[in-house]
Amino acid sequence: MKKILCVLFLTLLITGGVFAADSDFTGIWYLNYISMDGENVISVSDLAMDSEMVLNADGTASMTMKNGAEENGAEGTWKIAGDGIELVINDGTQTVVFQDGFLVFNTGDGGMMIYGREEPGPAFEPAEPDKEATAEDYEGTWLAFKAGMEGVGFFDWDMISSQLGMDTNEFVIKDGALYAFGEKDKPVELTFEEGGVMANRYENRDYAMLDTVATLLEDGTMKLEAMTTIFVLEKAEE
Repeated sequence: MKKILCVLFLTLLITGGVFAADSDFTGIWYLNYISMDGENVISVSDLAMDSEMVLNADGTASMTMKNGAEENGAEGTWKIAGDGIELVINDGTQTVVFQDGFLVFNTGDGGMMIYGREEPGPAFEPAEPDKEATAEDYEGTWLAFKAGMEGVGFFDWDMISSQLGMDTNEFVIKDGALYAFGEKDKPVELTFEEGGVMANRYENRDYAMLDTVATLLEDGTMKLEAMTTIFVLEKAEE
């Protein structure tokens, strides 16, 4: 469903949006979304990125882009052109289409950068650990709805599952054993540890990044660190 909504959103922006004859483009525009393929829209909050574009009344423009600790900036000029603006930055000219309240950059190969007037919402963050959790609380079927990495961000499962080559989001914990992605064999044996986590840890701490650690969270979801990826899961209805 999320992917279908994303496709409809992009279709509205590209082909179905009604151009509003708003000639006042001056002010600050915030990068809200990006698309790498023209199908999936990703919030920049989930990418730990932010970018601002300032269009001044005198025709000058500036852009900043932050990606983690790295920050870049550029200056140029702009003018109204067609259904949007023409932006000249770093000696390059970009036609930016105004659709349904957004300024849409075409980055090639179906890619897009979508700027809006509002700052993007906060990035998804898992809840705090439930330190009162018991081993029994982990038992059952869990369904991944987010996946990501520390310092990178979290993405909706239906956007990342194809990249992982997975066609199921099911994880099962039964009698302290973890069965991932619907596998029936070769479970990961988990040990309940002080602090309320279930874990399988390598004896050689040089391989700590490959530990499997499940942490029940205060909102009833579970964070699972496995295969250098962090999954956030909700318990399936019985």
